[in-house]
This record gives sequence, structure tokens and C-alpha cells, in this order.
Amino acid sequence: MQSIRERKADFGASDVPLKAADLDTGGLRQFPSLLSAIVPVINLPSIPANEFRLDGATLADLMSGKIKTWNAPAIVKLNASLELTLPKLPVIVMYRAERSDSTAVFTAYLSSASPAWKSSIG
Repeated sequence: MQSIRERKADFGASDVPLKAADLDTGGLRQFPSLLSAIVPVINLPSIPANEFRLDGATLADLMSGKIKTWNAPAIVKLNASLELTLPKLPVIVMYRAERSDSTAVFTAYLSSASPAWKSSIG
């Protein structure tokens, strides 16, 4: 955005739409050009691809550190019908250190899925 405002770039891309006031102030135009996806990835021994299930609230609990192991009751409940044996391994969350539009989109999703996330982190 800064490069656009300073006229150092002719176009830019962002996952987060700009506000109307920012567009007006900068004399900018905005239009959707693509769709992106943010997908959590897990790597657990003996869990087949596409078999593991999470919902938004449980994902927020994982990301916040509230859920500490992969065999936590909330995760076991979501995966009960799949007959998976979830390991008692620690959850290690990896995340991007710097701010990004992807971080903003992912945080907004977790805030919409979990009131606890929204009131504490989001």
C-alpha cells in the first residue's frame, strides 16, 4: 500500500480489501482478481491424508495453546467416527512471525469461529 501511495508501484495485491476512505484518499481503484485459501496443515504419524477433522472453534483452541496434545477430548470427539487413534503428542504451532494479509484473514476467521479467540487474541 505504501508503494502505491508513493507512486513507486503501478499496482498491488492484497488479501484484505482496502476501506473506501483509503481508496478515495489515494485516488485508487480496487477489484477482485483472484481467490486464495489458507489451510491449516498437520503432520501426525499414522493419520491418513484427508481423514483428520477440525472445526473452527477447535482450531482456535489449538492455535491459542488451549489444546496441548493431539488426543485432547475436543479433537477425539470430532474424529470419533473415523476410528483414528490420535497420538498423545504435543501440539506445536508454527506461524508466520511478521504481519501479513494472510494473518489478518486467518485471524478474522478464528475470531468468527470462536468468541474466546475474539475476546483474547483476535
